[in-house]
Amino acid sequence: MALIYFCLLGLAMLVVGLSLALAIVLGYRAILAALRRRRIDVSPARKDRIATIAFIAGFVVVNGALIAVALNVPDPARLRVMTAQVLGHESTHITLELSQADAASQAALIEWIQPLMQTHERTFSYWMPVGNRRAVMRSGKVTATLRSRYRQEGDQLHIVLARPLEPDSRFRHLLQLLARPPPPALPEEVWADVVADGVHQMEVALLPATAETVHLAPSRAGRLVGREAPARCALRIQGLVSTDLFNLPSDRPPVSPDAERRLTLRTLPDGLRDGTYRLDALGNVPGQDGRLHRTWHADRTRIHMRFDLAPPLLDMTGDDCEMRLLQHLDPFWLQLEMHRLRPALASAVQGVRFDDGISRRWPGPRGWIDAAPAE
Repeated sequence: MALIYFCLLGLAMLVVGLSLALAIVLGYRAILAALRRRRIDVSPARKDRIATIAFIAGFVVVNGALIAVALNVPDPARLRVMTAQVLGHESTHITLELSQADAASQAALIEWIQPLMQTHERTFSYWMPVGNRRAVMRSGKVTATLRSRYRQEGDQLHIVLARPLEPDSRFRHLLQLLARPPPPALPEEVWADVVADGVHQMEVALLPATAETVHLAPSRAGRLVGREAPARCALRIQGLVSTDLFNLPSDRPPVSPDAERRLTLRTLPDGLRDGTYRLDALGNVPGQDGRLHRTWHADRTRIHMRFDLAPPLLDMTGDDCEMRLLQHLDPFWLQLEMHRLRPALASAVQGVRFDDGISRRWPGPRGWIDAAPAE
């Protein structure tokens, strides 16, 4: 690319130099012709003076133009960006059908998609070689970024990414969830049972309004002994559990610590697809939400606990666990979380379409806005 850059630079300087030289020669001939038409004596001495002035002026103009071209010709990275904008580049064109939402909701939507556009910008980097006949050394690194862009046209928001959107992209799933209608309302409490090795462990009143997907970073607690826990993902939901659970009878059958625990909903509410989940972890809810409640008729008190759930038979560990969770978890929970945490976005989008292909900036409609650069 650097060789192409220097060839183009030399060609541009040659074209500019020849064009200016031709313009000076033609200008010199035009001056002589004008003097003859006015019957002004054009002696050899006067011709020499005119030629000298034209040569000096041409020398100054040509060299100034060549210097200006050398200073303003884009570097190889910028040249690659300009080439992609004119000749086209692979991208994904996202069209969002907007509802009659207010300007604040649309502004929140544009702000929410900024990370999507920033993570799908494309950066070109080149090392500019310098040196002599004996050695070629690397000089400074030049970079240029082909940015994603967006444009609002009526009730549509068009987004053109600088590189294609992956089929299993997290944003693809989230945008599709935004375009779906709101999920049906669930009861305030959904009853479920936890079973391990065929032994009933507890009953819990799940609180659907608290459901959220979590991505937990790797635990460093066991790093020194080589037992570092990997990253994991889960559907975290709070539930109310009776404190009588802590006063278990001594004749209760023992359960292996490695036994897989399952949480099963007693009644599957409308909208939910899956009624059984693997219980990966549970714990007390800290803060005010962890307080005891004395409103349960069958027991003296009950307490908030958090349950980390996952689809059965699906490994939810590793850095890419979030994508697997989005693909296999009941979409109802994701819709519920999306509409609860981002109600303005959910009300602003009523449809989405993805088109993969070649995108060109010129020629094309105006009004495109480049995404903000990534920090």
